Amino acid sequence: MRRPEGEVIPPLGIIMETWQIVIAYIFVVWAVVTDIQKREISNVLTGSFLLLGIALSIYNHTLLFMIISVVVTTAIALLLFKMGMFGGGDLKLFIALAA
Repeated sequence: MRRPEGEVIPPLGIIMETWQIVIAYIFVVWAVVTDIQKREISNVLTGSFLLLGIALSIYNHTLLFMIISVVVTTAIALLLFKMGMFGGGDLKLFIALAA
């Protein structure tokens, strides 16, 4: 089967970024639902999300950017946690989301 002339095939980078956004969205929705139902966010959820983020950063050669992002996000999230604006699960989720 031939492709029609003029059809634009998206580069692999755009496809990977789209899947990363979809996966992040799924994890965040899962965290929101469990947080509403149980008033806690699972360590398994945030841990697997963090490991996936690290793996994708290594795959995309953006490990240094990810480390800087996690450090800055951790500082801001810890400040909000200490001020009582965040719970512990929110803190973990924001750190995993930064990865």
